[in-house]
Order: sequence, then structure tokens, then C-alpha cells
Amino acid sequence: MMPPSVLANPGQLQLTAYHEAGHFVLADALMRDADGNIFDRPQPLNISVRPTGDNLGHVAGLDVGTPARNARPWVRALFLDHIEMLLAGPLAEAYRLVIAAGAPPTAAAVMAYFNATAAGQSDLTKARNLARALSHGTDGKARHLVRSLAWRGAARFVKGPQLWSIVSTLASSVLEHGELSGPAAMWVVRRAMRGMQYPALQDELRMWLAQPRRPAPSKPSKKLWRLC
Repeated sequence: MMPPSVLANPGQLQLTAYHEAGHFVLADALMRDADGNIFDRPQPLNISVRPTGDNLGHVAGLDVGTPARNARPWVRALFLDHIEMLLAGPLAEAYRLVIAAGAPPTAAAVMAYFNATAAGQSDLTKARNLARALSHGTDGKARHLVRSLAWRGAARFVKGPQLWSIVSTLASSVLEHGELSGPAAMWVVRRAMRGMQYPALQDELRMWLAQPRRPAPSKPSKKLWRLC
């Protein structure tokens, strides 16, 4: 999450809640198949908007490590998922700012706020580092990969009203309680899905992905990570 240069205030914490909810909802979507079954892949452990150290909030889960130069296609796909999870937080924050400003919710507007607010965030730095590793150290290709995934993510927020409703519901819940365990946050997400048109929602969930569903590793890393 963005480093707090001043004491946390309600406005900052609200943005933080949307930011972390964006991370969590995408992580939840990526670890499920079209029928809602959970893959054997890293799962979020908790979501919090309680300031700790240099962060206003975080989503904790399991790390995917660092991609090897000759990583297999399904391993590269897992890292692409992780880059999308990293970008989902700043994009959710940017989308919320677009709505608060009363501007038309277009992908260009979301990207304008994203470019203005994400520059100093650790999420963008981590995404670029992973993209650089996937691009064999080529900075130009890494920047292009991150930018293309960010534009894709912005468009999905704009075109996914049900997804944004879920993000908003989770953000409100974590803002109320301060912190939710992974199972509790998943329950909030599942409850928010009630009454929605499930086929349309599944289409929106797939819209989060850069590629079709990808297989998960048989032995995921056990290292604790934080999407901040």
C-alpha cells in the first residue's frame, strides 16, 4: 500500500480498504475454477487496514517466489497472475478516485489516476521486478507487460459492475472491522455474490485474467508474502 507520509485519516483508510479489497477479490477469483472450486494455489491469509510500519494495510498470503529464466509455461502463467494481483490494488484505488471525482468511469480515466498515484507504491515496483524477470531482464519488455496488464485491469473494472460491487462490499467490511481473516473475507465475497446473475459474474471474473485459467503448481511456496 502507499506509504503513509502523514497520520492516517478516514479518507486515506477508505482508499486503503478499496486498494486491499482489489487485491483480495482478484486473488480469490484467480484461485477458483468456473464452478467455484479452489485450486491448489497460494491463498490470501488475511486482509487488513490497520497501519503497521510503513503500510496502511495489507493482504497476506503465500509467495510465488521468483521466476527462473527457463521457467515452464504454467510457472510463467502463475507469475502473470501474481502481477495482476499486484496491480489490482492500485487500480481499485484509482477507480474509486474516479468515482469520487464524478468523472466518467472510463479505462483512460482510471489509468490517469493509476499513473498519478501508483508511482511510489511498492505494488508497482514488485510488479515491474516480476515482469523484468519474466522478460529476462529487458526493461522495455517489462514496462510494456506491466502497462498492458494495467490497461487490461482498468478496462475490466469499467466493464465489470458486479465485480466492483463485490470489491466495494469487501472494502466496507474490512473498513468496519479493521482486519478480516482469509476465510472471513471469502465469506463476505461469497455473500456479496448472492442475488447476482452467476453466468454474467463468472464472465466478469474471467475478464480479470490476462489468459484463460492456468494450472496451479503442485507444490506452492510456503513463504509468507504481503500485497501492500
